[in-house]
Amino acid sequence: MSRKHFLSMMIFICSYLLTYVPLAAQEEQGEIIIISERVGKEIDQEENNKFKLFEGIKGFQSAVYIKLPDGRYFLKITYLDENTGELKIRRIQQSEASIKNRGHYIDHFENLQARKEEEERGSEIIILSERVGVTIDREERDKYKLFQDVKGFQSAVFLKLPDNSYILKIVYKEEKTRDLKVDRIQESKDSINNIRNSIDHFGEKQAYQDTVYQKPGTAFYLELGGRGLLYSANVDFRIIRSSAIGFGILVLPDVFMINSTYYLLLGKKYSKFEIGCGIEYPTNGGAFYYVVLGYRYQKKNGRLFRISCYLLPQYFSDPEMPSFLLGISFGHSF
Repeated sequence: MSRKHFLSMMIFICSYLLTYVPLAAQEEQGEIIIISERVGKEIDQEENNKFKLFEGIKGFQSAVYIKLPDGRYFLKITYLDENTGELKIRRIQQSEASIKNRGHYIDHFENLQARKEEEERGSEIIILSERVGVTIDREERDKYKLFQDVKGFQSAVFLKLPDNSYILKIVYKEEKTRDLKVDRIQESKDSINNIRNSIDHFGEKQAYQDTVYQKPGTAFYLELGGRGLLYSANVDFRIIRSSAIGFGILVLPDVFMINSTYYLLLGKKYSKFEIGCGIEYPTNGGAFYYVVLGYRYQKKNGRLFRISCYLLPQYFSDPEMPSFLLGISFGHSF
């Protein structure tokens, strides 16, 4: 290896390792950045409150932005731990763009606030639904499954502006810094009406979804063991959401059997406990009755799986009959 290649490799390795040196270890060599002359090198409690910077940090004491020797940036926040009373430090990696945006926000804070106030002055708060009132809080958001993609959601209100346009104002907690922030999203009247409708008719829609989940029409499946002793081909017809009736056949060279079973299905969506009773007719005469207990996983337009235990009362009058039979089923629902 030539000396030139060796030096190039060493420089690459050193640069690579430097990127993995912890932030705290590089801090002493870092350069404190003044993101705005209005706050200087260190953002103190008064400046934090004035410019509404780190409202999500409890016990905030101070913050500085630091540029590391490798060109990276991080935010160093000192805060008072409310449980122990100790001063602690949080280091959060930053991008150059985010630092510039924060500086621009501080430099033009009054103008930005005035613009927001002007935008909302004379606006009308829309009561979306009597179920949520003026403000949609976190509990209502989760109950009605609204704004599920907003991380750190705190609250939301809908506003009608003087120019008859609409905005959605969402307050959320920023994931990394834990700051409280506000997003203003332009909305159409149709989209607001759709959200209102989803809240007002939430129970009905949930019931319909439950019906869709829980009411497959017809299912075909092969059962190994169980009623057929060896195997049987079966079909189920769902009567209502919580019950079904099934029929099955077993064909062997010397015997042909037909069974009929009624099931009660207990549970939500796809997983259910099944309990039922049925009768099987062999072609060589006689019949036997059974009670079935088991677990069923069944999706509409999807797979079906069952584990079932069949209890045979005939065992008590005919010791040659088994007391119970175990079956495993695989199939498909339509």
